[in-house]
Amino acid sequence: MDYKISNICSDLGIGKSTIYKRIDTLKQSIPETDWKKNEYYYYDKNNKLFITEKGFIYIRDFKTKACNIRQSSTNDITIYQNQIIEMYKQENEYLKQENKRLLDIISVKEQKELAKDIKYIGNSENISFWDKFISKFKK
Repeated sequence: MDYKISNICSDLGIGKSTIYKRIDTLKQSIPETDWKKNEYYYYDKNNKLFITEKGFIYIRDFKTKACNIRQSSTNDITIYQNQIIEMYKQENEYLKQENKRLLDIISVKEQKELAKDIKYIGNSENISFWDKFISKFKK
């Protein structure tokens, strides 16, 4: 049985370009002298392409090359993932350093405020609010 490209597209649910790509892959294993007529496909007098039963099976079961394509795209994805991971690592390191810097600033401000409070406690002329409050309860 011979198949037209449109019949194969509808039967297998693939596009014409996919079929032509698979035929191009098939041509690599066929001698150039047999490209017009071979056991997988042939061209008629009007130069229309027809696929034989064996060609239909080849196109339908075309998995070895598809697996290679998937693997190469997986490798591309892995490279992209690694780049994203590196970007996030750098951003994470930057945020850690920024957090440490801000915590140091807050710590210095708290130490300054604590030093002011200690000065008020030690100085009898300027008694702080808390000292007055605590002294009321001591009495």
